[in-house]
Amino acid sequence: MNVSADSPSEGRLSQFLFAGWLLLWLSLQVSDLPVKLLLKNHFQLGAADIAIFGLVTGIAWYTKPLCGWLSDSVRFFGTRRRHYLLLSSTLSGIVWCALAVLPLTYGILLGALILINAGKTLSNAVLGGILVDTGHRFGTTGRLSSQRSAVTSAVTLISGPVAGFLAGKAFGWAALASALCAFLLGAACYRFLPEAPTPRPEKRTGGSPNPLRELLRSRSLWWGLLMSFLFMLAPGFGTPLLFLQQDTLRFSPQLIGNLALLNGAAGLVGALVYGYLCHRVALRPLLVGGTLASVGAILCFLRYDTLPHAVLVTLATGFTGALATLPVADLTARATPRGNEALGFSLMVSASNVAWKFSDVLGSWLYQHKHFHFPQLVLLNAGTTLCMLLVLPLVPRSLTDKRL
Repeated sequence: MNVSADSPSEGRLSQFLFAGWLLLWLSLQVSDLPVKLLLKNHFQLGAADIAIFGLVTGIAWYTKPLCGWLSDSVRFFGTRRRHYLLLSSTLSGIVWCALAVLPLTYGILLGALILINAGKTLSNAVLGGILVDTGHRFGTTGRLSSQRSAVTSAVTLISGPVAGFLAGKAFGWAALASALCAFLLGAACYRFLPEAPTPRPEKRTGGSPNPLRELLRSRSLWWGLLMSFLFMLAPGFGTPLLFLQQDTLRFSPQLIGNLALLNGAAGLVGALVYGYLCHRVALRPLLVGGTLASVGAILCFLRYDTLPHAVLVTLATGFTGALATLPVADLTARATPRGNEALGFSLMVSASNVAWKFSDVLGSWLYQHKHFHFPQLVLLNAGTTLCMLLVLPLVPRSLTDKRL
């Protein structure tokens, strides 16, 4: 963003980022459960088919580094952030509205969600760019990153019950709720994110370092990306869990949404605990401890057979999930070369998204076509997650033997 005399203050930008992350994730998550139950109950899709649907509709999320580069390097109506965010949020809202009124066919739903996710990917990359810009300008990158993590967890406290409620109604209501969040994001950008047109960057001279080349040559960053990828690659059971909840345990959509609320609350507590520990304990023990705690919580899914057990397992996995994922994100942040923060972060998110989507497809395929029982998927997931520790000795100690 262009720094001028009338540029917004750090407080105003921080408030905008808070609202931006909140509205962006709400627009996606309030419709996530309604979409999955629509595919399962209306279109009669199996677990593997639902997972593949999510893989295809989320294809834009795997190109997030390209969106980050676009916002950094290509001016749109003279700005790097403002007009990209206005365009992406408005178009997403329009497509959600169209989805609410058009005849609900599989093809229309697939095409609409591909377009919506493309807009949300660009919005996410732009917000990340604003975060880095603001953090560098005011020296608050760490605080703003913590704010983003807290908002992401807190969104589940809202979206879980709301999504559960909307899943029991006509799908059009969920689409309109997501559209409202998207339009509110655009309105917040228009009102609170002034950005003066900026001149095009000068051409790089022969002796100037190439940020992209430096990023690609950073072996430390690739170790961080590998850890992030491997952690999410364990065969997932998220979609089979939905089938267990509905078909075996007979949980209502509202109850499933309320369980998501508990998971988000426990994750928020886990994030706060990690924020305390990371200043006092080196990263390597946190990686080991977080992974072991997460594996222990995953194994608790073997007793996911009653509502009380479901509540306890949900709380345990939400808490330990934060303790496991935040050290991996911390590792990648430490490994990112200076001057490439936004692009490095985008690479981490894309690596995690690709691994997460493919893990859900693999787990769902085993569940539907190879007739793996749910406990078998749990054991496979826990064992694969544990294998991540085999890579840890290869990570440079210069990254992991220091406290934050």
